[in-house]
Amino acid sequence: MKKSLLLLAVSLLFIGYSNLQAQCGGKVLFDTSASAVRSSSTFNIVTHHPNELIVISYDGWFGPGIGPITVDGNPATHIATAWDGGNSGASEIYAYAVSATGTHTILCTETNYSTPFYLNYAAAFYASTHATLGISDITAIKTDSILCLTGGSIKDSIYTTQNNSMIYCNALFNTGNTAYPISWTGATFLDSMHINNGLDGSAAYSSTATPGKYVITAKNLAPANNGCGGITMAMVVISPSTGAPVITLYSTPDTGYCSGTARATATGGIPPYTYRWSGGQTTASISGLCAGTYCCKVSDSTGCSDSACISVIKRCPIYSSNICYVTADTNSKHNIVVWQKGDLDSTIVDSFIVYRGVASNVYAKVGEVSIHSYTEYTDTSSSPNVSSYFYKIGIVDTCHGGVPLSAYHQSILLQSSLGIGHKINLNWNFYQGVTVNYYRIMRDDSGKGKWHTLDSVPGGVNAYTDTAAPLNPALRYRLGLNWNVNCTPYIPHILPHAPGRLSFLPSKDEAYSNISIANVTGIEPLGLMSSKVEVYPNPTDGLLTVTIDGMQAETDFYLTDVVGQVVYSDKQKMVNQGFRETINMKSFPAGVYFLDIESNGQRVVKKVSKL
Repeated sequence: MKKSLLLLAVSLLFIGYSNLQAQCGGKVLFDTSASAVRSSSTFNIVTHHPNELIVISYDGWFGPGIGPITVDGNPATHIATAWDGGNSGASEIYAYAVSATGTHTILCTETNYSTPFYLNYAAAFYASTHATLGISDITAIKTDSILCLTGGSIKDSIYTTQNNSMIYCNALFNTGNTAYPISWTGATFLDSMHINNGLDGSAAYSSTATPGKYVITAKNLAPANNGCGGITMAMVVISPSTGAPVITLYSTPDTGYCSGTARATATGGIPPYTYRWSGGQTTASISGLCAGTYCCKVSDSTGCSDSACISVIKRCPIYSSNICYVTADTNSKHNIVVWQKGDLDSTIVDSFIVYRGVASNVYAKVGEVSIHSYTEYTDTSSSPNVSSYFYKIGIVDTCHGGVPLSAYHQSILLQSSLGIGHKINLNWNFYQGVTVNYYRIMRDDSGKGKWHTLDSVPGGVNAYTDTAAPLNPALRYRLGLNWNVNCTPYIPHILPHAPGRLSFLPSKDEAYSNISIANVTGIEPLGLMSSKVEVYPNPTDGLLTVTIDGMQAETDFYLTDVVGQVVYSDKQKMVNQGFRETINMKSFPAGVYFLDIESNGQRVVKKVSKL
């Protein structure tokens, strides 16, 4: 009979969750081995630990066999076949994972093997932490063969990549009637068997503490010229899970008042689990968390652990605020922007930012108001008698830093001119931001603040002619705006500690335009016509001189740019001989400016060009 030699090596590998966790999966240890009675296809193996992996050597001649192999009546999984392609015999590997301890019956159906030339072995392995060793952990297969040897040996190597692996080996020889033992180098003897005029077989194993290359040799001790057959070798690498617990963290955002949560789940290892958070909590879920980083360590019943950290982010509601209205102040010196606070959360919203248009669809910050203050802002850099202004409101919160700006509101610039027959023509731009129901035409006949409603026009009209204007040099006009605004600003009209501070601010249904003094468009007011106002040189490349002769009164000077920004202001008291003012414009950008001179209820506006 032809001689054949087969060596089978199986590597059982236990992988750690990390280098620090390598020992948590424990070692892969040998439990027990078993072999069939000579030429028997059924035998038992007794396991002593839960979650063991049984490796079965299914050997025979001529072969290879086609099974099936069962354990406790359930099919085992075919792993590998080693065969030289001739008639020297074959060795096949099957594996089966058992969860329970006790006796397990292995049945090897010897289909395709010649009777009685077959040998069957088995060995059981377990993890020291009782982690499951499963079929899915088998990761690599290697096979070799050597043909027509008289005696001799076969040597091969296998690599392990994790700590505490196990190598299982099986060898098969055709040696005739005499039994010739197989010797092992690099492995520990487990069992042997001989069938007359047929086969010698043996099993061995090798524990490996560290990853690396391991060389195993099976030597045939038969004398020379005892026959010629093949030698085959098969190896499989098994990389089971470590059994250490694996932690997964989840979180929900802090949406205010430290409302975030975090939750830990654990898989693997040996339950029950214990948890410990960086804040000292020992439950799987924690709540009441402010935005920040939270870490958790989970440990199983064997002391193996895993750790992870997660962030609780700050995610606030997207708050917004809208402008209620823009109105000129009592004396028509500046604009006041008014908005609604509503139910904004003062622990999240920090402040309101007031923006003013500086170009088409371009806005610049002009002021900031705390969330704890009244919801109004006086734009001291505005000049409502010179220009109409666009405003938006924004919010700064502790989550986003800033949020989208509100819709814009445009203030009104009221202008007046003297018509034929001493009629006063009024015109203005439409207020934008809310729908105006009607404009009230208000007149102050004496310039002493005694305003009365002269007439009203619908919201779609922006001109009016006063046909019965009194001939008074102090005659003034302004508009009152009426609308239905669903907006409640936080601005008490009279404050106990500062009576009159906000006494002029209108109700939520009204706002006011600037004050327009009659005859200011192209004609000097009556009170200043007897005096001489000169502005020179105009254009100017630096110094601008203003002179007013023959009048004694306190006079205000405002120089504004084309967008209404006040770039220069002064207040002087003139004497009978007149007044002289010099404005240094050397540092001002080239362009058009407006000089607004107001005295004793009268007003002159001069256009100035800077070179």
